[in-house]
Amino acid sequence: MAEKYLVVAFNSCIEIIQKTIFNMLKMVPHYLVQVQHAGRITAQCELQKFWDEVVAKATLNIGRAGYLAKAFTYHIEMNFKEQHSPLFYAAKINITKSYLRKICKKTIGLTPSECIYARLMLEACKLLEDHGSTIKEVAFRLGFKTASHFSRFFKAQSGLSPTRYRILHLKAP
Repeated sequence: MAEKYLVVAFNSCIEIIQKTIFNMLKMVPHYLVQVQHAGRITAQCELQKFWDEVVAKATLNIGRAGYLAKAFTYHIEMNFKEQHSPLFYAAKINITKSYLRKICKKTIGLTPSECIYARLMLEACKLLEDHGSTIKEVAFRLGFKTASHFSRFFKAQSGLSPTRYRILHLKAP
């Protein structure tokens, strides 16, 4: 009987963590804007914390769902620069795209696309902070076919264009 209450309490904690991570993902644009207002806070640092939480959440789960979530985050880490499609990752771990979505929502609290985009944004911020490369070079390093596609992706995720992000980062001490 006590085990049942322990499981319920554990599941409640998992749900709270999932909601927190989901809310953090929604706030990514705010983290990028903070670079302008508080030079000590960098988007890269915040995105790194967020990605670490996604990976930790995937490893926290046990059983088949946990195993698949770990495999998914591992394959994201290995392939995110070349592959942006959840279908690719589902095939890598031998499951369907819809089952991958179900597993991700259950274990991580995000969709597969949101996980992939979070990792892409982390790397994009790192590369954009390296002022030796152009936005076009950053786009190609991240597997985008054109710089304009990358710019649209970056702006949709962060609310800032890559150029604006760079300008804000330059002003930060």
